[in-house]
Amino acid sequence: MKLTLTAALATIAAHEVAGHALFQQLWPHGASCIRMPMSNSPITNVNSRDFVCNAGTRPVSGKCPVRAGGTVTVEMHQQPGDRSCNNEAIGGAHWGPVQVYLSKVPDATTADGASTGWFKIFSNSWSKKPGSRSGDDDNWGTRDLNACCGKMDVKIPADLQDGDYLLRAEALALHTAGQAGGAQFYISCYQITVSGGTGTASPSLVRFPGAYGANDPGIMINIHSALDNYIAPGPPVYAGGTTKVAGSGCAGCESTCKVGSSPSAQAPTFEPVGGGTAGVPEASSCQVQPYGQCGGQGYTGCTQCAYIDEETLSIIPVLFLSHWSIGSSSIKMALMMLKFLLTVAAGLTAAQDQSANGGHTLPRLATYVDQIRATVLDSVPPPSDDGAFQVFVPPGTTLQKLLDKPFHFYDPEFYTVTGPNPTLTLLNHTNGDLLFHEAPVWFPETDEMFFSQNAGAPAAGTGLNKSAILLKISLSSITPEITQKRNASGSVFIEVVDSDPQVINPNGGTNYKDQLLFLGEGQGEAITPAIYLMNPRPPYNTTVILNNFFGRQFNSLNDVSINPRNGDIYFTDPTYGYLQDFRPPPGLPKQVYRFSPDRGAVAAVADGFSQPNGIVFSPDGAYAYVTDTGMVQAFYGVILDNPATIYRFDVKEDGSFDNRKVFAYVSPGIPDGIHVDTNGNVYTGCGDGVQVFNRFGTLIGKIFIGHTAANFQFAGKGRMVILAGTELYYATLAAEGAFPGQLYQYTSD
Repeated sequence: MKLTLTAALATIAAHEVAGHALFQQLWPHGASCIRMPMSNSPITNVNSRDFVCNAGTRPVSGKCPVRAGGTVTVEMHQQPGDRSCNNEAIGGAHWGPVQVYLSKVPDATTADGASTGWFKIFSNSWSKKPGSRSGDDDNWGTRDLNACCGKMDVKIPADLQDGDYLLRAEALALHTAGQAGGAQFYISCYQITVSGGTGTASPSLVRFPGAYGANDPGIMINIHSALDNYIAPGPPVYAGGTTKVAGSGCAGCESTCKVGSSPSAQAPTFEPVGGGTAGVPEASSCQVQPYGQCGGQGYTGCTQCAYIDEETLSIIPVLFLSHWSIGSSSIKMALMMLKFLLTVAAGLTAAQDQSANGGHTLPRLATYVDQIRATVLDSVPPPSDDGAFQVFVPPGTTLQKLLDKPFHFYDPEFYTVTGPNPTLTLLNHTNGDLLFHEAPVWFPETDEMFFSQNAGAPAAGTGLNKSAILLKISLSSITPEITQKRNASGSVFIEVVDSDPQVINPNGGTNYKDQLLFLGEGQGEAITPAIYLMNPRPPYNTTVILNNFFGRQFNSLNDVSINPRNGDIYFTDPTYGYLQDFRPPPGLPKQVYRFSPDRGAVAAVADGFSQPNGIVFSPDGAYAYVTDTGMVQAFYGVILDNPATIYRFDVKEDGSFDNRKVFAYVSPGIPDGIHVDTNGNVYTGCGDGVQVFNRFGTLIGKIFIGHTAANFQFAGKGRMVILAGTELYYATLAAEGAFPGQLYQYTSD
């Protein structure tokens, strides 16, 4: 018999996030033509631009060929990469209609879908189920999706004109639609090319947004009471389209197409990450509960075991296994003994942890690091083994254990940062696009966190050919239920911020005069690096407030901070735009600058850096911390004896810098983004997560994710958002960020 508790708990966690979903595949052609949504979160604002093809979606290079009069099949699942028919396609009783629209466009790889009209070609809506007592019991399009392993056959009308179209698949979940804004739309767009049509179609067209109203009877409705009728939102299906009766069963590809035959064995998916459900056995039609019998001589019941991890089992292997084959009363006795011994073991461990942690009980998700055991190692790898970026695993632990308990105590002082019950949750991740990178800025009025995509990342094609983008998330949407999960990827909606004019290749950001400051790195020779002042409310209008040093272009502006004593803007200017091939060779030294907008004065305040990067001030403004990340030369490799260092400067009364000293040298990786809390502790994004130093430069702890966190930001007291390239994390803790707005007050001009 084999038992694993952690796998069972991971399976339970996976079911807890059930509900949200996204269309992924298009049979028989695969994923090459889908504009993949950024997450599986729904759209709830029918007047949003995101209502066209979902949030943050962009055109792709592929088009799927389709024959007029033929059939395509859209496929939906809750999580990218999970195509198992054992899991509901859209869970959580998310009942509602499934509808499909087409829009004739000149070129599907460039069309935005908002400037052309749409017509409905398919609807699978609602039908009354005999004997039902509420709409929850009735037949719905999304219920059919679940019955057909996420697949829905859609006939392409025979009378279409040949050419390019956008195909818009829409599933509407009505479980919370009894109030305004409660309806949830799950939308994906596919780029298709139709051939073989008669060209006689002349359907009436509608626009998205605009075709739906928030109070339409098919959108604002209580389905938890008995329904006599239901009318799906939008126009009727046009004459050449198809209306399927909800509950009529699976037909065609819905019932015969199997994963692995077509369109591909793998969905357009995100890579599994630590703390997720990768490796959890796929659910079967039955599963014995933990500690239940799932095998043995003469046993004929379910053989799908729940699992208990072997580390726990090793505490009392003889006791547990010797009683298993005797009888139910002996099993109960064994389980009572197991519970008792685990309680004793936990008590002893807690006592040890409390002693090591300055009298505090070590938090549930914390690891105490005994640095004395690491002073002499059995083997120390040479620099050629990529030691500068190799995550250090202290003796007596493993990488997985460090990931499982990510708050690492190097000093009892770290408890003032974590408090008794810190949490760390993965909110979202991508399959390679460094979407969660830099410029995190919290705007308290709307409780939103703004941030930027990586500029110069090959996976995204940003930098020279197109600018990186600004995005934001609503922190108020992160519920306590989400924060109690380690992996809640897709649980938070990510919105693209269309700044106007656009901030070109944003990389640094901060709050300023009730607005947001963003530093743009520039693009090519023509678009100079600049400081942009942006309204954090739609329409996100921006103003450039500085773009030159006495007529000379900056190199590629990086990070920015406001000194709380004088209110001036201090920023760094390394050469990473040049090192990532989207800026010309540098024309100025790599320096830190000071800008006084009221006087228009700009001046260098510090030089002598290899690559000045992050910058922040102590809460009282008396010290400046500047990171030097010269060890990393972007596309041009690594220079191991270059700095990966935080320098501290005294800030004199006149605002100039003095008395430079080494504050900390970090490993692994480099110190990128840097921030402080109200106690003066210094936090920096490094090669294994966020490292925390007290005001004297002593490492007191880490928020460990096992790889690089480029930047992060506090959201007031007790909350932090961590940007880790392809991953977005949310931490709850005790510390409070030193938000500049609390230390000085300006009025807008």
